[in-house]
Amino acid sequence: MQLVRISTSVDQLLDSIPEELRETGAIEEKLSAVTSNLSQLMAALEKAVQEQTDARSEFDKTSSHHTALEKQVEEQLIQTTETSAVWSEAILNSLFATDTEFKAAVVGATEQEEMKVALSQYRSQLDSLKGAIAQMQKDVEDKERPDLEVLEIALGEKTDVYHQADEMWRKIDGRNKQLQDIQKKLDLAHEKNEALEAEYKVIGTLSDVANGQTGNKISLQRFVLSVLLDDVLIQASQRLRLMSKGRYELVRKEDRAKGNKASGLELEVEDGYTGKTRSVATLSGGESFLAALSLALGLSDVVQSYAGGIKLDTLFIDEGFGSLDPESLDLAVRTLIDLQASGRMIGIISHVSELKEQMALRLDVISDRNGSRIAIVGGR
Repeated sequence: MQLVRISTSVDQLLDSIPEELRETGAIEEKLSAVTSNLSQLMAALEKAVQEQTDARSEFDKTSSHHTALEKQVEEQLIQTTETSAVWSEAILNSLFATDTEFKAAVVGATEQEEMKVALSQYRSQLDSLKGAIAQMQKDVEDKERPDLEVLEIALGEKTDVYHQADEMWRKIDGRNKQLQDIQKKLDLAHEKNEALEAEYKVIGTLSDVANGQTGNKISLQRFVLSVLLDDVLIQASQRLRLMSKGRYELVRKEDRAKGNKASGLELEVEDGYTGKTRSVATLSGGESFLAALSLALGLSDVVQSYAGGIKLDTLFIDEGFGSLDPESLDLAVRTLIDLQASGRMIGIISHVSELKEQMALRLDVISDRNGSRIAIVGGR
């Protein structure tokens, strides 16, 4: 029976033991772990106790410092109150109504030194003026008081005279300055003009020569044209000499023209009958036509010779034949026929019946009631 109880007790004890501790050695391992954990807890407790002791010591120090600061604050408040009272009393007894006015009036050390210097100068000037006043008073002690009204009238007159003289002086001074400025500008202009004159001696002279402002009034352009004109006149004179039966030749006038008229391109005619040279304006209508025809033919010859390869194959002549006498007309026609024989095509526009009869091929314009029409005469 007792054995049963013991067995039951053992079973109950086994049931109370956790499953993981029933193995052999499990309790020793668990005990070792608990012992290790307990050691750690004891170390942590000792550290916490030490930290608590340190914290209490620091707290005591801080509390003591706080108490000292509170005492200083109380003392400072008392001192501040006393100082504020003294300051308020000083403001009340000063020239300033408020603290703001006082602060606005505060100046720096530099400004204070400047004010001291200015004050010293003022006092010095004041002493000088007082001395001057005392001397003046001493000087007028035995003098009679002047009539101020008379003096004021005289002063007014003198002032007017002064103002008039001053105004006149200002006008004269202004005029003088203006003239000085003009003189400076003139001097500068003269300097520039001298430089321009020096430059003009070369360029200006060349320009005058090129523009025909010197000598025979022949410009560079007219000089070049005169050379070309000489070549034209050589060819034209050959034809005019033939058409005028050796009487006329065209020449260029080389004498300087009168006045400011340009020179170098005027034409004259040399009369073989009189041996004199005269203006082409003295030619008759027929002679002028022959001269113009000769110039036109001569110009065409020179153009062809200058152009080098360009040939003027066609020449049209409009009117002008009506002013020729029969002999001159015959010479002109022969000249044109010779030109045609040399390979040129000559077109003549004319109303001269005698000329029409000499044309082997012509184009007549016939007008009647139905209008104008053309007719080719002499064509194949």
